[in-house]
Amino acid sequence: MYVEPLTTKRLLLIPMTHEQVRSVIIGEEIPHQGTSIEKDPHWPRKDTLDILPVADQILESLEYPSGFEIWMIIKRDTQTVIGDIGFHGPPDSKGNVEIGCGLVETEHNQGLGSEALQALMNWALKQPEVASISASCLLTNLPSRRILEKNQMKEIAKLDDHIHYLRKK
Repeated sequence: MYVEPLTTKRLLLIPMTHEQVRSVIIGEEIPHQGTSIEKDPHWPRKDTLDILPVADQILESLEYPSGFEIWMIIKRDTQTVIGDIGFHGPPDSKGNVEIGCGLVETEHNQGLGSEALQALMNWALKQPEVASISASCLLTNLPSRRILEKNQMKEIAKLDDHIHYLRKK
């Protein structure tokens, strides 16, 4: 099933296709609807580069992204990829999905991470197979913690140097 992009006040979230992931991995322009998408000079971030091979393997076997992979975060006014957001896979046997998000540093502290997170969490919670969304971050990452808490994520555990959050349907 084709998953539609999500539009917010300032952002466009596009689920990445296999072709788009491959293009980013090899450093080419990102194809989209007969044209290409501009990238911020600092994207992809190191974290993104680490997860792209996994996304590549998953998306290789799919005709379309399911929505439970990686999404590009595009700033609408500049039409530029400024980050990514996505899930660590489809819902588990209890209906939980784990979400993660990252923006280029120049776009921090503008509410864009929160805006992207809210949009993708709303999408996920409308999926019948999703019962909850989890996330984790470093205890010392106060901006990420604020974003998660702003989006109704509740702290459920502190383990080692991480804090874990959950939001139920």
